[in-house]
Amino acid sequence: MISQAVLEKNRGSSMIRQMFEQGQVLRNKYGADNVYDFSLGNPDLPVSAQLTAALIASAQEGRHGYMNNAGYPELRAMIAGREQQRSGRPVTEQGVVMTVGAAGALNIILKSLCNPGDEVMILKPYFSEYLRYCENCAATAVPVDCDPDNFLPLTSAMEQALSPKTKAIIINNPNNPAGVVYDAAFYEQLAALLSRLKQPVYVISDEPYAQIVYDRTTVPSLLRYFPNGIVAYSWSKSLSIPGERIGYVAVSEDCADYEDLCQALVFCNRSLGFVNAPAIWQQTLLKLGDYQPDLTIYQQRRDLLYSLLTGLGWDCYKPEGAFYLFPRSLEADDQAFAQAAAEEHILLVPGRGFGMPGYVRLAYCVDEAVIHRAEKAFHRLTERYRS
Repeated sequence: MISQAVLEKNRGSSMIRQMFEQGQVLRNKYGADNVYDFSLGNPDLPVSAQLTAALIASAQEGRHGYMNNAGYPELRAMIAGREQQRSGRPVTEQGVVMTVGAAGALNIILKSLCNPGDEVMILKPYFSEYLRYCENCAATAVPVDCDPDNFLPLTSAMEQALSPKTKAIIINNPNNPAGVVYDAAFYEQLAALLSRLKQPVYVISDEPYAQIVYDRTTVPSLLRYFPNGIVAYSWSKSLSIPGERIGYVAVSEDCADYEDLCQALVFCNRSLGFVNAPAIWQQTLLKLGDYQPDLTIYQQRRDLLYSLLTGLGWDCYKPEGAFYLFPRSLEADDQAFAQAAAEEHILLVPGRGFGMPGYVRLAYCVDEAVIHRAEKAFHRLTERYRS
């Protein structure tokens, strides 16, 4: 018999994936144009011509062998230069480890830092897999409540959550699912709070959406505000390559136990089975250099869906980044509401999977035509609760 713990976790598997799978059933039954799937954060923008050309050139070079478990030194040096310029802190090639996406980055960070029983603070609403990542290293996830009006963590809740066992804090910036961007003022507030503690607390910034921001919003450099800061980054969302799994960890020389941490990250990259980030994608990123695609279409979609829902009277925060809306459910039971939406062929994700029951998440990384086709269905769904 396989692991009982895994069996139990699998029975309560990701609500996001459950809704996506339900969508497949509905599409088979009613046709793709009659199902409005806002469940999965899967970027739909085409891969750019620049990226395609760089990938083809990398494939033609035929370099597919092992490299240092931390990744190609020239790519790590390029990334270190960016992080140093952004933060003003000393970041070198040694402090950068190429990873199998941001998920791989977070897993090697937590495995490097945590002893069994250590606590990791996670901010509501949180990406649900953070719970699994903490379990992977026998750490305890400690969720922290937020202000429901702006999704910023409550200072009193953060103070209460801190303990002698606190080893790390994970900040998802911009936040999935709420789209809030944690600004410099919040970082300064948190830095002041952590300065009162006797033990070092590592602050981890999970940044796969850092390039997807709106209305002139910017994501502040975590390393600038926290000497014990660690960045986990992925190109999955910005380059529309979520299936390719390429990212990195970056840490500055100012970090506590810097030498030991750098060695631990490389060791965990290998010992957890990742070995190294995909060679062909490391080479491709080197060729791309500082290239950034045009992501403004996500703002157009945000505005379109936000206007539709708020025009119907939904209570919804206007996101500053990422590509999700996180409105209040039209009934207290967000799972029941998600089922009612599915009856109208609208697929969304219950908020309890993000630690906030009573909300739902909608991903607007879909064609605008999907949003337009869904208008009548949203009207019907809303009328259910008005009557």
